[in-house]
Amino acid sequence: MAAQVAAGAALGCALLAPWFIPWAFGPAFARTAGILAILAGSLPFIALGVARQEYLINEGRQRFQLATTLVGAVLNVLLNLWAIPRWGGLGAAGATVVSHLTANLL
Repeated sequence: MAAQVAAGAALGCALLAPWFIPWAFGPAFARTAGILAILAGSLPFIALGVARQEYLINEGRQRFQLATTLVGAVLNVLLNLWAIPRWGGLGAAGATVVSHLTANLL
């Protein structure tokens, strides 16, 4: 259920970003709407990660949770080192989505 709500929020956020960012922060920040739209894609993976974390804690498997979180963190740093010089903020947002996908779903 949480993943479906997060997916709906992600879709809404991605669709509304081009209008929301200039309205909330001014036209100088309009270019950041693409970054927000990409980052919204990580919401379902974050929701799944929160649910998985509760399950793993209840099952006494906190070490597995720690391991997957560390893998996600290391992957995020490595992807950022590669993607930011090429694509700037869009690359950082994409790296974040991939690392959340890896740490929380794969």
